[in-house]
Amino acid sequence: GDWFYKGLQVTPIMMSVRLIFSSFFFLDFFRSCTQGAVRGLNQQRFGLIFSLICNYFLGLPLAYYLGIVLGMGVKGLLIGLLSSFTALFVIYPVSYTHLTLPTIYSVQISVVAVSLKKKTRHSR
Repeated sequence: GDWFYKGLQVTPIMMSVRLIFSSFFFLDFFRSCTQGAVRGLNQQRFGLIFSLICNYFLGLPLAYYLGIVLGMGVKGLLIGLLSSFTALFVIYPVSYTHLTLPTIYSVQISVVAVSLKKKTRHSR
C-alpha cells in the first residue's frame, strides 16, 4: 500500500495556512526559552497558570469558535491556537521581568548597603 496520502485537496489547504503554521515555530521557540527562564527562577507555578489560561481558556475555545462555529475550518483552528501562543509570547516576558526585577533591586540595594557600611567604618 501507499504510505502517504495522495489526495489533491490537502495541498491547497496546507498552502493557504502555511504562513499561520510557520509562525508557530517562532512563537513556540520564544515560549520555550522564556518558559525555561521562568522555571530557572523556580516559579513553575506562574508558567502553569499562564499556560492553562492561555491554552485552555483562550486558545481552544477560540479555535473551536473560529474553526467550527464560524466555519473557517483549518485556518480558524490554527488562528485560535496561534492566539494562545501569542498571548504567552506577551505574558512570559512580563512575568519574567516581574519575577526578576525585585530580586535584582534587592541584590543591588544590599550591595550598596554593604559598601556604605564599609565606607562609614573606614571613615571613623
